[in-house]
Amino acid sequence: MSHSIPEKQTLRGGVILFHGVLNPRYALWPLQRRFRRAGFQVLNCRYQSWGKSIDQIVEVVAPKCQYFQDQLPDNVPLYIVGHSLGAIVCRKLLQEIELPQLKRVVMLAPPNRGSHVASRLAKYVRWLVPSLEELADNPESYVNCLPTSLPVEFGVIAADPDYVIRSECTHLESESDYIVEPGPHSAIIFRKPVFEHSLHCLEHGRFKR
Repeated sequence: MSHSIPEKQTLRGGVILFHGVLNPRYALWPLQRRFRRAGFQVLNCRYQSWGKSIDQIVEVVAPKCQYFQDQLPDNVPLYIVGHSLGAIVCRKLLQEIELPQLKRVVMLAPPNRGSHVASRLAKYVRWLVPSLEELADNPESYVNCLPTSLPVEFGVIAADPDYVIRSECTHLESESDYIVEPGPHSAIIFRKPVFEHSLHCLEHGRFKR
């Protein structure tokens, strides 16, 4: 099962993974395996990103996340790692439900202030991918109307180059730490240093320096 860990290994925590727009969850399998091998229970959260708004996606993932937390021992911390759209799903999710065991979050190449590419594509494919319009970089877009704070510490890893999101649009004022790793946007999730930075930030609140 995707949320199992190797036998006889100490459980360090639970990790929920959220994938990006039009990405299947198996794009996060390398990251999932790395967390499992490090001793974490992992929920690689599946959702349909086409034909769904962000609110509709959150309706799907919320009960899965609550159930995953409920299966963790009470003394085991919960973490979330979201890539691209997955980071915005996380932000909205944490407005809607309480996850008492959640300790920290890491966002990978997040369109926290929107994406200029989403703005350009939305008028052509909003009927197929409604979330693109919500991820636009205009000041009135869905993502730019979300609260900029989270109930827990979070770090941001930006990609360079990232042809989808401008670097200044990955920031949030309340981030606890921020680093840049080699891109491009979709490749960042496969890089071992990104996993190592994510792990360090989840457990210590800062990226590995």
